[in-house]
Parts: sequence; C-alpha cells; structure tokens
Amino acid sequence: KKPAPESNPAPGPEDSLVKLYDEHRRLKLTISPASVLFVRAESNYVTVSYLDSGKPKEYLLRSSMKSAEESLSKFGMTRCHRSFLVNPRHVSMLGKEGDGLTYATLDTPGVPKIPVSKQYCESLSSLL
Repeated sequence: KKPAPESNPAPGPEDSLVKLYDEHRRLKLTISPASVLFVRAESNYVTVSYLDSGKPKEYLLRSSMKSAEESLSKFGMTRCHRSFLVNPRHVSMLGKEGDGLTYATLDTPGVPKIPVSKQYCESLSSLL
C-alpha cells in the first residue's frame, strides 16, 4: 500500500520563486518575484525585465501575456496596460505626461516609463 501524499508540505524556497514557462510548458526562467520589474507583450512573445545584481536585464520568452499574468499575479504583479504587467513594488511614481497619458516611473535608473491605461490606473494607484 502506498503512503498517503502529504496534504500540506512545508513551502520550500522554490515555492517563493516565479517560474515562467514557454508555450510548450518548458520551464525557461526561475526568478525572485522582487527582482521582476515589468513584463511587456510583443506579438507571440513576452519580455521579462528584471534586476540581476542591481542591473536591469531582459529575457525574451515565447509565451502569451495571459499565461505570464497567471504565473505572476499571485506574486503581486498587476496589469497596467494591455501590453504590460508591472511590479508595484518597483513603481516610484504615477504621473501624466504632456501627451495626456499616464506613465509609471520605476525605481530603477535606465528603465523606461511604463504606460498605464485608464482602465488599470485606479487599481494600480491603490496598490502604491
């Protein structure tokens, strides 16, 4: 007779890491949630921008924005635009530019401002 599986195994260190898979469900990137800055959709790909030893880096992943959002939302990432997910922990400021659009400024130098669309603006600002 097989032993009963543990119903509540203690969360290991790997449970606190974001695991991102490609379209074929192959693990491509394992990263600390705190180091993720934002995710940008580009046709059939997503670009994950993250910090590596304090420097911004990017990883191109063949995946949908929907599956990236499913993996990242449980770690506090939030949609701020049709093509962007952002980590609210790295947002230092929300503000309107001269073009009338709202952008999120991140706390990392050298990282572009992230567009925030009207439908997501209120939910993002409530997280800051």
